[in-house]
Amino acid sequence: IDGAEAGWILGHPITEDARFIEGAAQLRFDLHAAPDQMESWLSRLSGRFLAIWLTPLFERVYLDAGGLLSAVYAREHDLVASTTSLVPYSRGCDDDLDLLRAARMPHGKAVLSFGMTSRRGVQRLHPNHYLDLMNWSPRRHWPTAPLDYHVYPEDAVEVVSRVIKRHIIAATRRGPLDLALTGGHDSRSILS
Repeated sequence: IDGAEAGWILGHPITEDARFIEGAAQLRFDLHAAPDQMESWLSRLSGRFLAIWLTPLFERVYLDAGGLLSAVYAREHDLVASTTSLVPYSRGCDDDLDLLRAARMPHGKAVLSFGMTSRRGVQRLHPNHYLDLMNWSPRRHWPTAPLDYHVYPEDAVEVVSRVIKRHIIAATRRGPLDLALTGGHDSRSILS
């Protein structure tokens, strides 16, 4: 409201009308409003993005629904970064050698889950969570109520198809597209 800057969106967010958000996005929110309005607006976006929302009452970092842009955070340094290699080494933010040995990293095929990273004191933010920058704690913002398990698969396929179509339209509006075909199953599926 009144043109106040309330944060940033990094990455490639796509609106419901299949357009990338480029430059400043004008939102009609009161800076003292509850976060529901902002979360509702973010939930209607697709694409790869990370949103930083800073108001007098709330300071938060949100990921897109799929968590396609990585975000790690270190309370020790009051820092959010895209990768652990950007977090300074310090006491409490050093390599977690016990975890690395247990996971047989880097030579094993283990994947660190549950927000773990290879560093002590550095956590990964999960999709459908935000990081509260006022107390450096992650919180789930979706779903917060029980899911409706009576949804027909056809309806879910329709929603997913609509989002994929939106991505393709937004990408083709930017210019010509190229697809490198390797002959593998993935590229043939994308082509089809």
